[in-house]
Amino acid sequence: MATTLGEMKRLLLQEMTLNPNDIHTEMARLAISDAYIYVCSGRKWDFLKREKTYTPTTYPIVLPANLTVVESVMDNVGNRYVNDESGGRVNPLYNYNWYFDSCITTSLVSGSNATVENDSTDVTSAAEFTVATCVGEYIQIGDISGMYEIETYTSTSAIVIANPFRGKATGARFVIRPEGTKTMNFCDHATNDLEPEEVTVVYYIEPLPLYNDWDPILTPGNSSAIRLQAMQIALKRLGKVRDARLLQDDIRIATGAMIRTTHRNVESFKPRGYFKRRSSSYTELADKYRS
Repeated sequence: MATTLGEMKRLLLQEMTLNPNDIHTEMARLAISDAYIYVCSGRKWDFLKREKTYTPTTYPIVLPANLTVVESVMDNVGNRYVNDESGGRVNPLYNYNWYFDSCITTSLVSGSNATVENDSTDVTSAAEFTVATCVGEYIQIGDISGMYEIETYTSTSAIVIANPFRGKATGARFVIRPEGTKTMNFCDHATNDLEPEEVTVVYYIEPLPLYNDWDPILTPGNSSAIRLQAMQIALKRLGKVRDARLLQDDIRIATGAMIRTTHRNVESFKPRGYFKRRSSSYTELADKYRS
């Protein structure tokens, strides 16, 4: 069951016996948000799973800027593309291979005057959104972490993002398709380039940072691993490094418990009837037919 940032902040401040003043509350928020992103980065959580289909006209294809891990790649005729640590573009092992090509080194658009209110999807600028084909690209705004997909291009001065912005930015620097965004390409076992007509990528993303009290913490279970991780981060920032280290075993146990809640129930092996011990009635019936 999902909890919220506000609920976890109150619990964290209570457990650490800190006054809920502005400084401590903001420290708790940052610690919980950092812990949330850290824990999410360590496993393929279902709530972070996404799927996108490309119909490329040029290669390589540009992947989402918030991508962390690729799970599967398949083209429109059913060929599954494989990536192996010993394969890739240099030494591919299979007939259909995908690999990360060179990262983006020059952003698509950048500017210094983006404005967006907290919990809003409307982003404005001083005529700096100069590329009308930016729908589906990702934008990073100001010094607040998080990549936001662009849903609508309205004009050079206005765009709409797919998720409400967490934070507030006024006259801030922004980047669309930032440097470091991953790209994907394809080849066969002989390193010949492949250009599939359509390709579907299943992948995992980095979650948005936590900012508002109502922002949900979507990890499974009671999220105690995030709370303990946040407490450890907060203790370190308060200079209590020894106390922070004492939490390590508790964090490990809580993380393991959270992971186990995601395991699907698999029916245990049950022997068939002929493995069972015969009952007396069964034996009597068998003896009757033998006679």
